[in-house]
Amino acid sequence: MTGAPGRAAAPPARARPVSPRLGGTGGFAVQPAALRHGTFFPLAAPRRVRRGCAAVARTWWVWVHDLGAVLWLGSVFYQLLVVAPVLAGQPPLLRRRLWLQLIGRFHGVAALAALAVVVTGIARLLALPWPLARLPATLYGRLLLAKMAGAAGMLLTGGAIAFGVTAMLRDPRGMDRFPAAARWLVGLLMLEAALGTLVLWCVARIHGG
Repeated sequence: MTGAPGRAAAPPARARPVSPRLGGTGGFAVQPAALRHGTFFPLAAPRRVRRGCAAVARTWWVWVHDLGAVLWLGSVFYQLLVVAPVLAGQPPLLRRRLWLQLIGRFHGVAALAALAVVVTGIARLLALPWPLARLPATLYGRLLLAKMAGAAGMLLTGGAIAFGVTAMLRDPRGMDRFPAAARWLVGLLMLEAALGTLVLWCVARIHGG
């Protein structure tokens, strides 16, 4: 051919492979050639979608667990720090009647909240990716066991209040047993609050390191 030689055509650019393990895209990768068009194509979508659905389910369990814990612990601390000091200055007969009413209300809420905490806690425990027998061998496992022990102690203490102290307050002998019942009530609330503080400390250590 005559004339100035033409510039050699550049070889076509090789497309960079896109890894299927991309974070933050929900299992979808961006096509390099179509970035300006916002085009996506799925990479291993079924597995990622299944994982996403499982994560959403676990999130609901966590919400139920945490909400139950807030209601349970909140009722204990409210009775100890607000109700008990307010009723301490009331006449004994009025104080006895109000305590009976408040125990019935607070312990109904606390019982439902504790049930939610126990059920979701067992579900989360069974979902752990390692055998339960290995829990004592790790710091996480020991904190988890301490948290469970604190929650079990709170259950026992709440049961003692709901059945033992309530029976003393409802005793036909009336006001004769009220001073002892009031002391037991406040003492058990203090014990339950201390166990709740232990549970909160374990949760803070588990999530805060």
